[in-house]
Amino acid sequence: LGIVGSEMSPEWPAEALKAQAVAARTYALQRRMMMRAADKPYDLESTVLSQVYEGAERIRPTVVAAVVATRGEVISYKHRLAEALFHSTCGGTTVSAREAFGNSVPYLVPQKCKWCNQSNKYRWSLALTLDKVTKALRASKLIGPKATVDALSRKDPSGPVLVTIGKKQEKLSAKAVRASLGYMVVLSDRFTATSGKKDTALEGMGFGHGVGMCQWGAKGLSDRGMSHKEILEHYYSGAEVKRIY
Repeated sequence: LGIVGSEMSPEWPAEALKAQAVAARTYALQRRMMMRAADKPYDLESTVLSQVYEGAERIRPTVVAAVVATRGEVISYKHRLAEALFHSTCGGTTVSAREAFGNSVPYLVPQKCKWCNQSNKYRWSLALTLDKVTKALRASKLIGPKATVDALSRKDPSGPVLVTIGKKQEKLSAKAVRASLGYMVVLSDRFTATSGKKDTALEGMGFGHGVGMCQWGAKGLSDRGMSHKEILEHYYSGAEVKRIY
């Protein structure tokens, strides 16, 4: 219950909350099976790395209603639990699992999404000092302990990040750079960057990894009258919603 109200505003439309309830339930069950098979002592974390849980105060009547209405419903692909990934804002197009994580998943493929433009993370910009970038990349061991970043640039939001150190230029993955600078600082891997003498300017789209259901897109689709099943089957292409208990 608390996860649904933490991942989405309890004030959002009912069908969006139902979609979130089904996705969160599927993700938790699938992760539980995976973690137990790996003999891990836990199933989930209460952070953006798993599912956000902000406490019981996020459990509102709207959230309870969404969970009760979808009791037992999960997302299934070929009679198996789907890997029901979701994120805040895709910025116009979702990302494939292959692009984001390196492994192909047939139902986690790019989907057009023109319904998340109400999100304040649809487009974003950020300025960072090169000193801060240097310290972060050193701490993450992406550059040497004495290296100083003179420029950080990226022209193509799907290409590598170029880091200039003196006369040398190194290529880093956007995923590694984002992890180094902070997931709540650089909001997604989909950004460009240009550097001045002392700082670098980032312009990006979306918030989160971009794979699976776009939460702001789900809100937009719900506002337009789509059911939670239609929303889920849009973002998880080829998968279907089934009731298992």
